[in-house]
This record gives sequence, structure tokens and C-alpha cells, in this order.
Amino acid sequence: MEGVWLAAPYIEKHYDRQNGPKIENGRIRVPQGPGLGIEPEIAFSACFGAPFMVHHPFKYADMLRAKMEKHGANCWLVNTGWVGGGWGVGKRISIRHTRNLLNAALEGKLDDVKYRKDKLFGFEVPLSCPDVPEDVLDPSTSWGNQDEYWQRYDALAARYIENFKLFADQTPAEVLAAGPNWRASIGALKLMTSHPLIKRL
Repeated sequence: MEGVWLAAPYIEKHYDRQNGPKIENGRIRVPQGPGLGIEPEIAFSACFGAPFMVHHPFKYADMLRAKMEKHGANCWLVNTGWVGGGWGVGKRISIRHTRNLLNAALEGKLDDVKYRKDKLFGFEVPLSCPDVPEDVLDPSTSWGNQDEYWQRYDALAARYIENFKLFADQTPAEVLAAGPNWRASIGALKLMTSHPLIKRL
């Protein structure tokens, strides 16, 4: 679940070991008066509900893994953020496309399609989906400025890695290894130090 700062794919397929970093970090966006023209702040909430979690986040991630293994279930993360650019440039992804992505995942229509491996996070992204344009499945194609896209995505991975340090002490090594592979580009470093949202964190 994402907001304005989104650069990640709009639907992602996760395997059990990849769920640890995702669930423990609980990547979200906290809107700050979206109807008032104010850019939302970036925030993380463990398990997407940190205030209500009494155990270490890995416990819940491991419970999910066990359930997936027992029932042979797939795990999908659907992002509902911006397409075509960041705040003030892009727009929220079409709700029609979001519904079609959800329906395809729930109905097993993504089981036999081809996938690509995400360069930073390592999860699987479908290359096609019924009733969804292929370019929607690769958000970078909708950004007019490719350099800005990768700066944003790199910076998101960097924030993700930094936040995950909060949980690393009780998280198995194989789960830590399943986290994002931040490329640490010069552009990302500049964005990390100059973006007003990151300065406030």
C-alpha cells in the first residue's frame, strides 16, 4: 500500500522468505491533507499496524510464512500509489487497473504468466495481466524523467534498509538477506539528503 512517493511496481509476488522484510517494515504512506495540495509524509509501520503489535514483527512474518507453506498460498502486495511521476506531476493509478490486478491475482490468472525480478527488492513482477496495459506493470515507463524515477526508487530502498535495522537483532540471517539491494547511486544519495520529506525523518 503506497502513496504519492511510490516508485515500486503496482503488484508484486512474494515468496515466504521475502515476506519477512516486507511485513516487518510495513511500508506505507501517511497522507497529510491530500485534498489540500500538501505532499504526504513518508512513514513505516511494522506489520502495517505497529501500535497494535505486542510481539517482535518477525513473529508475525513467520506466522504468515507458516500459513503460506501449510496452505500453498501465494502472497501479493498491491500498491495503489502514483503513476507518471512524484507529487505534483503524476496521478494515482487507475482504480480500474487496481481492481483488475487484484481480480487476476485472486482468480489465479497470474499463475502462468511470465515474470521479471525487481532490480532492487528481488520480488517477482508479472509482465502481463488481463485487462491491464503492460506499461502499467513497469512504473518506470510512465515517468518522463528516468533518472528521477531511479533516484526515487533507490532512495525508497535506502529508507527501507535503514528502517529495517530496528528489527535486525531478532531476524534470521536468511530473512535479512531477502531485503532490498540498494544500488547507492549518486542521485539517490543526493535525494536522500535534499528531499524535504527525508530531512524531517
